[in-house]
Amino acid sequence: MRLRLRLPGQVTCRHCSRYSPDHERTFARHCATAVDGVARNTAAMRRVVPPDHEPALVREASWVSTSGTHTDGLAHVWNGTQSRTEPG
Repeated sequence: MRLRLRLPGQVTCRHCSRYSPDHERTFARHCATAVDGVARNTAAMRRVVPPDHEPALVREASWVSTSGTHTDGLAHVWNGTQSRTEPG
């Protein structure tokens, strides 16, 4: 994982083997195994965030359409799905 964060460009098995002492086939075997991403992310967060902190769920709501031009506090916000700012 540390190698993956440092790689320039696209992450492929061959590209990983260039920057690591491991063989390309080793990376292919790791990619072929199933990984429980939710459990891995939860474990990583538990190592970083102290247990006495309250959890928060944050989600980008760019998929929610805006209600029009007469909305109070109307400004331009970033729409991640369109990669541009939109009134909202």
